[in-house]
Amino acid sequence: MCKFGVEMPLENVDGPISIPLAQRVSADCANQAAHIAFRSVTPATPLGFACETFKSTYESILNRALGGAHATRVCHARAQPVQAGP
Repeated sequence: MCKFGVEMPLENVDGPISIPLAQRVSADCANQAAHIAFRSVTPATPLGFACETFKSTYESILNRALGGAHATRVCHARAQPVQAGP
């Protein structure tokens, strides 16, 4: 399992950020980060390394896309987990 959290600002220098916009930006950035981070992964790649590479790539892309957004290493205690994939 590759646990991480996403923190989005309610507002930034461009104004308020709606929940649908935050969700779309988060998903688009996650897809881009996954493409970059996992393109060189092989079956021999340690899962922990692949996970950390994804998280650091995602953090960088997410913050450039929406100032003030962050990918965290842990989830908020009240966050509901979401499982991607089957």
